[in-house]
Amino acid sequence: MKECGFIRATAKMPDNTAIQLENWEDAYPDHPELWWAIGAYPVALRGSDRLFGPHRKGEKFRLTISFEKDFEAVEAFENLYHGRKTLLDYADRFWNRERDAELLEE
Repeated sequence: MKECGFIRATAKMPDNTAIQLENWEDAYPDHPELWWAIGAYPVALRGSDRLFGPHRKGEKFRLTISFEKDFEAVEAFENLYHGRKTLLDYADRFWNRERDAELLEE
């Protein structure tokens, strides 16, 4: 695992979606709920013109999955990398909740 700024590790999921393990502790020292995240760059399966959009079907977008504990983020990163879980398995942790989940549903 190579550390580079706030990015702790990068990988590709089995479907070729890029993911990265992130630590934002230095940027947000007073907000531990923001310290650990997975940044993912999936392809939108449907379009949306909602806030933080618009997104077109077939385009990549930034998806943030937030964690309060480092071990939770590392475990999720490994699960995504090895294909044991999908992004939608972590929908309850999506930064933009329903909007991001909608983009991943056909």
